Amino acid sequence: MVSLWGHAPPSADASHYEGYLVRRGVEIGCSAFAEDVARNDFVPWLVRTFDSATIEALWQVPPLVLPQTAAFLKVILERRPELVVAYQDRAMAGAGIAAMIAGVPHVLLSGRNVAPDGAGHEPPGAARVYRDTLRELARFPDRLRISANSEEGARHYARWLDLPEGRVSVIHNALGDEIYDADTTAVSNSRSLSKDPDDAPMVLGVFRFFPQKKPLDWIAIIRRLKDRDERVTAVLCGDGPLRREMELETRRLGLEGTIKFAGVVADLRPLYRRARALLLTSAYEGLPNVVLEAQALGCPVVVTESGGTRECVYPPHRDRLFKPGDVIGMSDAIFGLISQKTPTGERAAVRSWLRDNFSIEKLVRETLVAIRHLPDDAAASSPE
Repeated sequence: MVSLWGHAPPSADASHYEGYLVRRGVEIGCSAFAEDVARNDFVPWLVRTFDSATIEALWQVPPLVLPQTAAFLKVILERRPELVVAYQDRAMAGAGIAAMIAGVPHVLLSGRNVAPDGAGHEPPGAARVYRDTLRELARFPDRLRISANSEEGARHYARWLDLPEGRVSVIHNALGDEIYDADTTAVSNSRSLSKDPDDAPMVLGVFRFFPQKKPLDWIAIIRRLKDRDERVTAVLCGDGPLRREMELETRRLGLEGTIKFAGVVADLRPLYRRARALLLTSAYEGLPNVVLEAQALGCPVVVTESGGTRECVYPPHRDRLFKPGDVIGMSDAIFGLISQKTPTGERAAVRSWLRDNFSIEKLVRETLVAIRHLPDDAAASSPE
């Protein structure tokens, strides 16, 4: 059996992912207990749930990750898995400790971005706790392995954890076959998001509205494009704490009728099909799936070179990578794409490259290599 457990129940905007997994026989669960239990009933809960030796081990766990560690440990002891895989720093720390206490034979901790370095984590000091915990866990390489989803991410984690080069494995993200099966008739439905003429060039943005994504740069680029071609429109998919600030900036720049805030969109494929370019302005990234998805559906990408973005851009198109903050360079690149159509042969070549480098089969091979179920040469080389 394969089980997927998180800190909280799946949110409404993740329902399509949940359905996809459930249809394939994956059990979905939540390891977190209610906040009032964590605050008011945690010690009695521990006493009811674990024996004294386990409780003594748990008291050595940093307080920041103790509730998550205990919740994951309960699940692991009930199911006795052969392999535990944890994604993202918080789960890596909590589930990693829990798996080691429970004696799980194979543990894979997978960072899905670059290491945090103290940025973007609440409460303050979380990054230091995660780093110290992962450093301790890394002392047991016979049972526990650490990975990242890009070559740059792996190097960054290794430096952050003071590990030798090559100690952090690389397991690239993957695209399922369904991404290539976009319903082209649904493209017309995407026009309702912007209500523009068929020939209006549309720029697409798909990201969380957080500071690391530099959304005001994204809006500034649309303003420059609008100044050069009044037909330009834009659709922003996503949400987050900066939404209000972004809406105010959109009004300040006179772009209310140009930029459409679409919220969280479950199926982005029609928008990828219609857009002239996907624009991503992040200060840092792991290996962004939106860049893979857009290319798979024939949408050119203009993105910042941050984290693993270079690795997921089709090599002949890497001249569309820019330093974070290069508003002029990125707007010039998109303007050059507005009047172009991707040749059919080139589109096929991009898809072939994606299938070779970001398939589910390759992800499985890289995972088995990381947990030492296959020799290192069984995984394909990095995407070039």
